[in-house]
Parts: sequence; C-alpha cells; structure tokens
Amino acid sequence: MNEAEIQNRINIALKFLKETRGLNQNQIAQKLAVTPGTITRLRNGENTLTESMSLLFEYIFGISSRWLIYGEGEMLFFPPNIGDKEEIDFLHRIYNRKGMKMLIENILCLSDRDLAVIQVTVEKLNS
Repeated sequence: MNEAEIQNRINIALKFLKETRGLNQNQIAQKLAVTPGTITRLRNGENTLTESMSLLFEYIFGISSRWLIYGEGEMLFFPPNIGDKEEIDFLHRIYNRKGMKMLIENILCLSDRDLAVIQVTVEKLNS
C-alpha cells in the first residue's frame, strides 16, 4: 500500500463528499468524531489512514475501506445484499445529485398523510 496513493484516494473521497453531499471539512470531522486538523493531516499525508478510520468512512459515508486503503473495487461501498445493478445505479443517482439524500431523509420522516400530499404535488409537477 503506497501512502501517496492512499492520500490521493482520501482527497478524492473528501472532494466527493463536498461535491455530492455538501459536506465541508468541519462537518466531515464532526461525523467521524475527529478534529478538523485530523482531516487536514490525512489530506496532506501527515497522518496515516488507519483501518479503523477507513471503516468509519465506510460506515458513515459509504466509502469503501478496501478502496481507501488498497485501491480495490469501487469507491462507494454497497453491502452484498443491496440488490441488482438497477438498484445500485438508482442509489448512485441519489448520492450524485446534490441535496437528494437530505431530501429523501426528510421525506422518510413525514407522516403518511404528508407523504400523500408530497406524492400528489410531485405527480402534478411531472405532468
């Protein structure tokens, strides 16, 4: 495992989180329960990415720990039971559209009545 390659993948992952999920370095650090300085040191190659930190990236952000450490597989981690390629492509579209994940999380909190109102509104917008 080449440290420069790991550092490059960390930077790719951090850029991905910023561009697709709107997360800044402080927010990423907060979710990982580390300081923003730790993220800076990871980004600059001053800190080594540990296995436990890579697993946090996987668990919290869905970024594959094997990809981060070894460069194996895809950057985004999907559990083996996630479904077929169509479902995976659908999830990629959700993650790649800025704000979509947050919108879906908010929709999941709605009551059935409010969800029905949203459904009717979306159907009218699409027609």
